[in-house]
Amino acid sequence: MAFQKRWGDVDAPNQFGDNVKRVDELFGEDLYQLPKNKLVAIRLIGDVVIPVGMHWIDILTPKLKKKMAIGTYCPNFNPETEKPDLDNGCRACEEDVRLALRYVTNAIIRPLQEKGDRNPVRVIDLPVSVISNIIELQEANMVRLKDGSRKPAPLNHPRFGCDVLIKYNPKKSGSEMYMVSKDQRTPLTKEERRYELIDLTPLEEELEKVDLIAKKVEDLMKRAVSDDRKDETDNGEEEWDDDNVADAEDWEDDGSGDDWNEEEAPWDDESGDDGWEKDEPEDLIDEPPPRRPTGKRRPIGKRKPTGKRRPTGRPTGKRKPTGKRRPTSKRRRSRR
Repeated sequence: MAFQKRWGDVDAPNQFGDNVKRVDELFGEDLYQLPKNKLVAIRLIGDVVIPVGMHWIDILTPKLKKKMAIGTYCPNFNPETEKPDLDNGCRACEEDVRLALRYVTNAIIRPLQEKGDRNPVRVIDLPVSVISNIIELQEANMVRLKDGSRKPAPLNHPRFGCDVLIKYNPKKSGSEMYMVSKDQRTPLTKEERRYELIDLTPLEEELEKVDLIAKKVEDLMKRAVSDDRKDETDNGEEEWDDDNVADAEDWEDDGSGDDWNEEEAPWDDESGDDGWEKDEPEDLIDEPPPRRPTGKRRPIGKRKPTGKRRPTGRPTGKRKPTGKRRPTSKRRRSRR
């Protein structure tokens, strides 16, 4: 056994056996964090989306004995089914520790683009609640095909997609933490289609380290607080619904000559400069509120007093006698 090694041969592995990097460690500055209580516009770009299953395990810190949640990948999580249906020895799954779903993809960050960033594409990590809202908004992004039928176009479509507006409020809980809506439909410009996407392969390589991930989960479960175990798991019942979306093989190139790899859909080009009809569902059309009549108003006269008026005539009752009155037939002689 050789006890001596050269400096170039030293590996220096982590003493806790944690050689798996998190998403923020993999992408660093290329990972965009949503600001708090601020509406941000993003444009999903590219076709690559990586589902990630995360266990959040509560442990006690060694010195201060404070409760702290540690996130780790789930070795049983299957990206194809988006469920923990693999058998890779995940102790957290065996003890029903909550599983949170995340989705990692590329997006154009509009605030960075407005500041003049030459390549405002960043990696964005979105929870399953945001993805579910995006799928619902996608169903309202209806376009007409050449055969006359209408189907929803994905929000990341370079020609028929639209921006996604997200507001993050950490003080709220559950699905209310994220407010999600869509902006108007706008095609990507030629410059935006040439933006360089960030390679997500390093994340796939980390998720393939199943043995190391299972070992990390085992180590954290030994230090886990007992109340972290829950009967119900958020295993992501919400899934991408691709049955009602136009298939990629049905799309054609419109001959624009742009260097975008995604094929265009056979949308009808009979109306509009952009080659698509603004034929939105009837429930999305905003009707103006009813206007008030603009005729002449009735003149307002003097108002009558509402209180009781004080009588001005003599009283109708009998007066109390005040004594005998002198006769009026005889006149008194005036003194000279």
